[in-house]
Amino acid sequence: MTSDAPKIYANRYKVVRKLGKGAFGTVFLVNDSKLNDNDDNAKALKVSEIEDFEMEETQSVIKEARMMSKLNHPYIVKFMDSFLDKNSICILTEFCEGGDLTDFIKNMKINGEQMNEEKASRWFTQMLLGTSYLHSKRMLHRDLKSRYS
Repeated sequence: MTSDAPKIYANRYKVVRKLGKGAFGTVFLVNDSKLNDNDDNAKALKVSEIEDFEMEETQSVIKEARMMSKLNHPYIVKFMDSFLDKNSICILTEFCEGGDLTDFIKNMKINGEQMNEEKASRWFTQMLLGTSYLHSKRMLHRDLKSRYS
Protein backbone atom coordinates (compact mmCIF):
# COMPACT_ATOMS: atom_id res chain seq x y z
CA MET A 1 0.00 0.00 0.00
CA THR A 2 1.46 3.36 -1.01
CA SER A 3 1.21 6.47 1.09
CA ASP A 4 -1.33 7.83 -1.43
CA ALA A 5 -3.65 4.85 -0.96
CA PRO A 6 -6.71 5.59 1.19
CA LYS A 7 -6.67 4.25 4.73
CA ILE A 8 -8.98 1.27 5.32
CA TYR A 9 -10.27 0.26 8.77
CA ALA A 10 -11.44 -3.26 9.67
CA ASN A 11 -10.70 -4.34 6.09
CA ARG A 12 -13.88 -2.64 4.88
CA TYR A 13 -14.24 1.07 5.79
CA LYS A 14 -12.37 3.18 3.23
CA VAL A 15 -11.58 6.76 4.27
CA VAL A 16 -12.97 9.36 1.86
CA ARG A 17 -11.93 12.45 3.81
CA LYS A 18 -11.36 13.84 7.29
CA LEU A 19 -14.42 15.51 8.82
CA GLY A 20 -12.90 16.82 12.04
CA LYS A 21 -10.66 16.26 15.04
CA GLY A 22 -11.31 16.41 18.76
CA ALA A 23 -9.57 15.63 22.04
CA PHE A 24 -10.29 11.91 21.84
CA GLY A 25 -10.07 11.19 18.14
CA THR A 26 -10.47 12.05 14.50
CA VAL A 27 -13.71 11.63 12.55
CA PHE A 28 -13.61 10.48 8.95
CA LEU A 29 -16.19 10.12 6.21
CA VAL A 30 -15.91 6.47 5.12
CA ASN A 31 -17.51 4.15 2.59
CA ASP A 32 -18.26 0.52 3.40
CA SER A 33 -16.59 -1.64 0.75
CA LYS A 34 -19.03 -4.47 1.51
CA LEU A 35 -21.99 -2.38 0.31
CA ASN A 36 -22.86 -1.19 -3.17
CA ASP A 37 -21.94 2.39 -4.01
CA ASN A 38 -24.98 4.46 -3.09
CA ASP A 39 -25.97 7.31 -0.81
CA ASP A 40 -26.52 4.98 2.17
CA ASN A 41 -22.91 3.84 1.95
CA ALA A 42 -21.47 6.99 3.58
CA LYS A 43 -20.75 6.62 7.31
CA ALA A 44 -18.85 8.60 9.94
CA LEU A 45 -15.99 6.81 11.69
CA LYS A 46 -14.49 8.21 14.89
CA VAL A 47 -10.97 6.81 15.33
CA SER A 48 -9.31 7.09 18.75
CA GLU A 49 -5.68 5.99 18.70
CA ILE A 50 -5.21 4.56 22.15
CA GLU A 51 -1.54 3.59 22.27
CA ASP A 52 -0.63 6.91 23.93
CA PHE A 53 -3.82 7.15 26.02
CA GLU A 54 -3.88 6.84 29.76
CA MET A 55 -6.10 3.98 31.02
CA GLU A 56 -8.80 6.49 32.04
CA GLU A 57 -8.93 7.97 28.51
CA THR A 58 -9.20 4.52 26.94
CA GLN A 59 -12.01 3.60 29.32
CA SER A 60 -13.78 6.86 28.45
CA VAL A 61 -13.78 6.01 24.71
CA ILE A 62 -15.03 2.47 25.41
CA LYS A 63 -17.76 3.85 27.67
CA GLU A 64 -18.81 6.31 24.93
CA ALA A 65 -19.23 3.46 22.44
CA ARG A 66 -21.18 1.37 24.93
CA MET A 67 -23.51 4.26 25.78
CA MET A 68 -24.06 5.23 22.13
CA SER A 69 -25.03 1.65 21.28
CA LYS A 70 -28.02 1.93 23.64
CA LEU A 71 -29.45 5.10 22.10
CA ASN A 72 -32.32 5.17 19.63
CA HIS A 73 -33.84 8.59 18.91
CA PRO A 74 -34.59 10.47 15.68
CA TYR A 75 -32.55 13.51 16.80
CA ILE A 76 -29.45 11.63 17.90
CA VAL A 77 -26.87 10.29 15.44
CA LYS A 78 -27.36 6.54 15.06
CA PHE A 79 -24.65 4.22 16.37
CA MET A 80 -23.82 1.40 13.96
CA ASP A 81 -20.78 -0.44 15.31
CA SER A 82 -17.60 -0.21 17.36
CA PHE A 83 -14.43 -2.22 16.94
CA LEU A 84 -10.68 -2.34 17.54
CA ASP A 85 -8.37 -1.79 14.59
CA LYS A 86 -4.71 -2.21 15.50
CA ASN A 87 -4.08 0.52 18.14
CA SER A 88 -7.40 2.30 17.58
CA ILE A 89 -10.89 2.13 19.00
CA CYS A 90 -13.34 2.95 16.21
CA ILE A 91 -16.97 4.07 16.52
CA LEU A 92 -19.08 3.90 13.36
CA THR A 93 -22.19 6.08 13.09
CA GLU A 94 -24.51 7.37 10.43
CA PHE A 95 -23.17 10.30 8.42
CA CYS A 96 -25.16 13.53 8.64
CA GLU A 97 -24.96 14.91 5.11
CA GLY A 98 -25.77 18.50 6.01
CA GLY A 99 -22.67 19.02 8.15
CA ASP A 100 -22.75 20.87 11.44
CA LEU A 101 -24.74 23.91 12.48
CA THR A 102 -21.71 26.21 12.38
CA ASP A 103 -21.09 25.43 8.70
CA PHE A 104 -24.76 25.97 7.92
CA ILE A 105 -24.77 29.37 9.66
CA LYS A 106 -21.51 30.41 7.92
CA ASN A 107 -22.94 29.49 4.51
CA MET A 108 -26.10 31.47 5.23
CA LYS A 109 -23.98 34.48 6.18
CA ILE A 110 -21.83 34.15 3.03
CA ASN A 111 -24.99 34.02 0.93
CA GLY A 112 -26.48 37.03 2.73
CA GLU A 113 -29.28 34.92 4.20
CA GLN A 114 -30.76 34.83 7.68
CA MET A 115 -32.31 31.90 9.48
CA ASN A 116 -36.02 32.45 9.88
CA GLU A 117 -37.68 32.08 13.25
CA GLU A 118 -39.62 28.96 12.23
CA LYS A 119 -36.48 27.03 11.22
CA ALA A 120 -34.54 28.17 14.30
CA SER A 121 -37.44 27.13 16.53
CA ARG A 122 -37.75 23.73 14.82
CA TRP A 123 -34.02 22.98 15.14
CA PHE A 124 -33.88 24.17 18.74
CA THR A 125 -36.87 21.96 19.56
CA GLN A 126 -35.15 18.96 17.96
CA MET A 127 -32.01 19.64 19.99
CA LEU A 128 -34.07 19.85 23.19
CA LEU A 129 -35.93 16.62 22.39
CA GLY A 130 -32.65 14.79 21.79
CA THR A 131 -31.14 16.20 24.99
CA SER A 132 -34.28 15.31 26.96
CA TYR A 133 -34.04 11.74 25.65
CA LEU A 134 -30.42 11.53 26.86
CA HIS A 135 -31.46 12.82 30.27
CA SER A 136 -34.26 10.21 30.43
CA LYS A 137 -31.50 7.60 30.01
CA ARG A 138 -29.54 9.30 32.82
CA MET A 139 -26.88 10.52 30.38
CA LEU A 140 -25.34 13.94 29.88
CA HIS A 141 -23.97 15.20 26.58
CA ARG A 142 -21.32 17.50 28.15
CA ASP A 143 -20.31 19.02 24.82
CA LEU A 144 -23.26 20.56 22.97
CA LYS A 145 -22.08 23.05 20.39
CA SER A 146 -22.80 24.03 16.83
CA ARG A 147 -19.52 22.54 15.57
CA TYR A 148 -18.09 19.06 16.03
CA SER A 149 -14.50 18.89 14.87
